[in-house]
Amino acid sequence: MPRGRRRNGESLADTVRREVLEETCWSVGDLSVLAVGHFHITSAVPEGYAYPNPDFLQLVYLAEAVRFHDERTIEDDWVEGCELLAVDSLQEHRISNPQRILLAHAVGGARARHGKSPGPPSP
Repeated sequence: MPRGRRRNGESLADTVRREVLEETCWSVGDLSVLAVGHFHITSAVPEGYAYPNPDFLQLVYLAEAVRFHDERTIEDDWVEGCELLAVDSLQEHRISNPQRILLAHAVGGARARHGKSPGPPSP
């Protein structure tokens, strides 16, 4: 799941679009907030740490993949690969329980937006 930080002056939507493109090579369509995470840092923060602490929020967005940009494929220690996966195949991949829960809600929400029965989420 792509993640990253907002650059100075960048809107949240622009940050999402940039990070997804950088880390997956996909451009995305409309965005909607799926979840908000609240984090509380309990360990010592390094001097000069430039990000909010000890509390900060993380927005999780839902977006539909629109176009794959093969020319944007990058070699990076953080990027394991660029491919779309069927939701049913995710059990075979390293995905944390919180990510599974978010994906189940995302799939249910996407089905509802497309006029299909959302069905029970399966984390």
